[in-house]
Amino acid sequence: MKSTYYILVMALAIVPLKSYSDTLSGDTKLSCEALLCLSSSTRPSECNPALQRYFSIHAKKFSKTIQLRRQFLQLCPTGGASSNDKNFIDLRDNVLPTLDGDCSAASLNQKIETNFDDGFQMVRINPKLSSSCQALINHSYTNLKPHYTCSAEFYTSMEWKQGYKVVRGQKITINKNCWVD
Repeated sequence: MKSTYYILVMALAIVPLKSYSDTLSGDTKLSCEALLCLSSSTRPSECNPALQRYFSIHAKKFSKTIQLRRQFLQLCPTGGASSNDKNFIDLRDNVLPTLDGDCSAASLNQKIETNFDDGFQMVRINPKLSSSCQALINHSYTNLKPHYTCSAEFYTSMEWKQGYKVVRGQKITINKNCWVD
């Protein structure tokens, strides 16, 4: 509830109250949208341009990528709301810039882990979160709560491609949507 309230307050702080004709545009608009979209478990299609812009920020060194992403997120005017809010500053300046990818359930279900066992390639949806996703999920101003629902069992690459495993003559469907919001 606290995070939903805070997101609403931030959204209202983004919109200048002095005039409805003042609207955000360009990177300023995308920066504000990225802050909201990255912190939320719902990702409407309106988030796509902001997230594409945010994740397109790359440099040769990851430390420079973090710096550029931090600068991008700081383009969003907060009307001074962030100056005293250490949790918001931490989210904007430390947690979000270090993300190594999208932390939504849909994205996590695309992260395949492979292993070799007795010469066979084994496959599963990775049950482990990256440290940056873990930091985002644990942050007080986000409402991301994905959880892993599969057994974390590895399957042979052939079983994975077929989408099922044969157990005692019966086909058991492999769940490839292990992460849910």
